[in-house]
Amino acid sequence: MADSYAIQEAIAAVIEGAATLAKVKARNIYNALAEGQWGMLQSSADGNRARGWMVTQSADTFDEASYIPGLATYKPRYEVWQFYEYWVGDDDSNSEKTFAAERDAVKAAFVGIDSGILANCNPPSFPDIRITPEYLGNRLIHIARGFVTIAANETTAC
Repeated sequence: MADSYAIQEAIAAVIEGAATLAKVKARNIYNALAEGQWGMLQSSADGNRARGWMVTQSADTFDEASYIPGLATYKPRYEVWQFYEYWVGDDDSNSEKTFAAERDAVKAAFVGIDSGILANCNPPSFPDIRITPEYLGNRLIHIARGFVTIAANETTAC
């Protein structure tokens, strides 16, 4: 099985290729953002708005159903977070529309990956999409939190 952090970086690279105006971090920066350190996600290509993604591993579950004595199978799961600074605009151009379009582009980028360390990767799903009810680090932010899982067919001797 590929190194867990290498998988995390590979997921971030796919996101970078699809969300070209966003900054992408292959590590957990949530606490820094909550403290107002938005500089690491500010996009000069998008009016210096906070626009970025964060990828971090959130689970590495043992797959009991496929256990063979001496071999352990795991299903790693990675959280992918999308952040986009709120702006009003109009019906044709606004932060919600831009936020959704970028997320759709990222989902599409994961479809059909059939080689490399992401060959068994499921496209991201986003069960949690919201705008912060309060200011996060003094900014009103759209947030999508989703998951990328790697199919459980990688085994490790144990």
